[in-house]
Amino acid sequence: MKRLGMLVLLLVSLIPLKGGENTDTMLGVRRFISPDYPDVARLAQFSGDVRLLAKVSEDGRVETVDVLSGAPILAKYAQENLLTWHFTNLPKEEKLDVVYHYRLRGPKIHGPVIPSVSLESPTEVVIISNPPLPDGGSPE
Repeated sequence: MKRLGMLVLLLVSLIPLKGGENTDTMLGVRRFISPDYPDVARLAQFSGDVRLLAKVSEDGRVETVDVLSGAPILAKYAQENLLTWHFTNLPKEEKLDVVYHYRLRGPKIHGPVIPSVSLESPTEVVIISNPPLPDGGSPE
């Protein structure tokens, strides 16, 4: 009976390791600089998703970033930001698909804005900013 208990304990302890083959479950972010919502994009009221392909070295540094999709006005800033990231838990050099979600929400405001940024997973970031208030206008 004692052996059966030890065998069950051993098997249960191995279960999380079987699921560990998904990169997102192992992958971590060591260095993340919060991205801005580009003023030029905010003023032009551009929002949307930017998909990037990052080549990450074994030590976690992002070496290159290719834009897969997204508005160029947003993609340039996302690409520059992703080059500053450092990942952890990479067993070897890897290519990662990373998505930046740019959203305009909330009341229109005048002047500079500090966006709300959340790292949803090691490969997904959400940047939310208020839409601009036209010069001389009043909030709706």
